[in-house]
Amino acid sequence: MSIEDGLRYWALHYNETLRSVDMILALFRKAKVANLPKTAKTLLGTNRKPSIEIKEISGGQYWYHGIEKCLSVQLCNARLTHDNLSLNISMDGLPLHRSGSMQFWPILFNIHEMPKVPVMTAAIFCGMTKPTNVEEYLRPMVTEMNNIMENGINFNGKHVSIHLRAIIADTPARAFIKGVVGHAGYSSCQKCTVVGQYDSAARTIVFSGTQATQRTDEAFREGAYPGHQRTTTPLLDLRNFDIVQDVVVADRLHLIDLGIMKRLLVGWRNGTLGKRKWDQTQSELITQALQTIKLPSEIHRKLRTLKYVNFWKGSEYASFLHYASIVLLKEHLEDNVYEHFLLFFCSVTLFSSSIYQLYWPVAGEMMNKFVEDYASIYGERYISSNVHNLQHILEEVERFGPLNTISTYPFENKLQFLKGTVDDTNI
Repeated sequence: MSIEDGLRYWALHYNETLRSVDMILALFRKAKVANLPKTAKTLLGTNRKPSIEIKEISGGQYWYHGIEKCLSVQLCNARLTHDNLSLNISMDGLPLHRSGSMQFWPILFNIHEMPKVPVMTAAIFCGMTKPTNVEEYLRPMVTEMNNIMENGINFNGKHVSIHLRAIIADTPARAFIKGVVGHAGYSSCQKCTVVGQYDSAARTIVFSGTQATQRTDEAFREGAYPGHQRTTTPLLDLRNFDIVQDVVVADRLHLIDLGIMKRLLVGWRNGTLGKRKWDQTQSELITQALQTIKLPSEIHRKLRTLKYVNFWKGSEYASFLHYASIVLLKEHLEDNVYEHFLLFFCSVTLFSSSIYQLYWPVAGEMMNKFVEDYASIYGERYISSNVHNLQHILEEVERFGPLNTISTYPFENKLQFLKGTVDDTNI
């Protein structure tokens, strides 16, 4: 490998900024080590005429690279053992910096059968807000997906069929791409027809019960949910796609880790769940225990102290749930609160692995019990849309598999990578 190739690999592999690459190139050129380009853009082959690929759409600029192009690059040298590949697609917003409102809205995807293949970027919208026109944002992806699902793709002489497995996104992104009301709406559940009730004390919408009628793809396409549907969406034109069942709500990151587990832990610490908050002695004991816990070697992020629980990452809440919670919480929660939490812990544990697939129906019953008893434990005012959505996990793991296969974790990592590639000197 030449010095130039080595620098190029280093810059891309470690996601170095253009400024740092320019500095390294200047040092190498001053030392006359090699005949190197003067700028990082030349070294990395940055497109000098991006306007050819970037289009103006409502609300900002849009770059559509394409799903087939991404697959062709990633799989050009791969030995494919699959005749069929299924794709998970994700959309989400990404603020580019703290001092302004400019943001990315990428369309990302990965291959379910090939988890080691990196997440790929099919498109990026850039604007001061999210895309204002869902038709312009999604139509290129829908058109291309229909084409490759119908015709397949050839890789090194091998014909491979492609289909869309699921769309995985957080709650605001799901509402936007489906054209339905957001999570604060009365008819916001995307899986069932429950109607929320306004709680004047909490100033929020609460969702009681677990027996509401399930929404269907057929009824959605017929416009049978006027309180739920707001605008039309190009997703309805996707072939062999169920607009209700194939858009996932049981996202491990946002529903469980940054959703329920964070709400419970912060609520117990601060007393914001209708229960007495942990006193200073309890908090210190829990903090000491957190600092002494030895997590499995494959988990690289250690648990921070209780003081910083508001700033924990999703992976920290996941580690707390699976490895620390049932031991630490037993001495610091009332018996009925702890037993109620065990329903959540056991059901999430069972839903997290296909090894326990036989027990998923039992896990579904425990999760429904957790939702049903939530009001008696904490108060009806705390039954948020996240709490309500827990009852829909069973149907989704039975359709797609364990929770880790319908998670936005890999897509969130890609979002952070994309943010790191932005040259903020031009923002």
